[in-house]
Amino acid sequence: MFTPWMMKGCRWNENCTTTQTMKALSGLYFGRIHRRKQSMDFGFQCYSKALRLLSKDLVSTRAWELPSLTNVLSLSVFEIMASPSGQGFLQHEGGVARLIQSSNPERFQSQDELAVFEYARLAVAFGCADLRIRCFLAEPEWMTIPWLKHPEAKDLKSLIYDSFCDFPGILQDLEAIRTGQQTDPNAATYLYEKVCKQLRKLYQWRAQWETQNAGCCITKPSQDPKSPFPTAFHFQNLPQAAGLAHYNTVLLVLLRAGRILKGLCFSSTICSETIPVTRTNSGLLLPQDVKTLHGVAGEILRSVEYCISEPHTSGGYFQMLFPLRAAIEVYKDGCKERKYLYKIFNEIADNGGFEMSRGLTRAGLCGRMIEDEESVTDVGKADVTEGHLLRSGGEKPPEAAHAANPMTATYLNFSSRFMQKRPNGSYAH
Repeated sequence: MFTPWMMKGCRWNENCTTTQTMKALSGLYFGRIHRRKQSMDFGFQCYSKALRLLSKDLVSTRAWELPSLTNVLSLSVFEIMASPSGQGFLQHEGGVARLIQSSNPERFQSQDELAVFEYARLAVAFGCADLRIRCFLAEPEWMTIPWLKHPEAKDLKSLIYDSFCDFPGILQDLEAIRTGQQTDPNAATYLYEKVCKQLRKLYQWRAQWETQNAGCCITKPSQDPKSPFPTAFHFQNLPQAAGLAHYNTVLLVLLRAGRILKGLCFSSTICSETIPVTRTNSGLLLPQDVKTLHGVAGEILRSVEYCISEPHTSGGYFQMLFPLRAAIEVYKDGCKERKYLYKIFNEIADNGGFEMSRGLTRAGLCGRMIEDEESVTDVGKADVTEGHLLRSGGEKPPEAAHAANPMTATYLNFSSRFMQKRPNGSYAH
């Protein structure tokens, strides 16, 4: 589960932030998997030490070194394992965002920095999506400049991460229209155009994925008696399955947004007509295929069995967290698919060690990404009428993460103070 970038700057002594961070992760993970309380307690003790050391790092010149960013990222993984609430994850995700934003895109052009940046921007995008706030990483300079020296690194995985950075802004704009915060009469039209643009970009990605992964997916009888589907999808490797699950995650958001904005006139094949693609994986939906929300979510659910099987286990559990979080929003309480999702979320916590999955069983960490429960849970049909969003009422989305966890408050205060000023005297925006 642990990746090489987590070890950046590790000196294996008690005063090393990375050392304490790795001890925290290892102790908690081992304790979760093997049900060893003593190991979990050790992990939490090391976590507290890591936070204290990180607080000092962030008010020194070490703040601008790569290990500071990797340590905050690692601590966000710790929080995914530590608690079902997700409060700590969202707080650390905010720390990751501030560390990146206080720098500039040129910083991440080396191979080492770019590899960490890819993981970091996915974490930031996940947090922004749950909070329904625009992600600064969707700005053109953050989408292009880091890859200028290594354009080959802008591969399919990186391109789907681009889409993850884009859609939180659509969620924020949808909510602003729904709650009346956005009063421009043309706002819905502009937003629909943005949705279509993103949908075309996503369908182009899917066509490229089909070409690069020809014949990679086969259908097998499900081995899980509680699965709502008689068959499951199996792939040649986990990155293929994870890539398709991430694609379907973004697709669910864009299709739901399109149906809210356009109603019965919206088509799931819009923007796909001119995209050439040859079907090589017969069981999977292509851009030109008519799609229901349940059909798209079903592709995610039918991939679970492969993703969490040996030898993937924890890696697969981790990769499927957010796709499953997106899928659960389109199913009604009590239906067989939702019951299956509850089972999988608990399995991710029990067998994968990621306790935060229990907090996703209702509707994410901070509520639904899109307030369309009455429409999308009706067999996935496009039954939203024109103007439905503009007539809806509701509460504002949370403006920030939940109240600060006492264990992370000190670190966050140091982080906020540090972010005010760069070494050259300029200030972060």
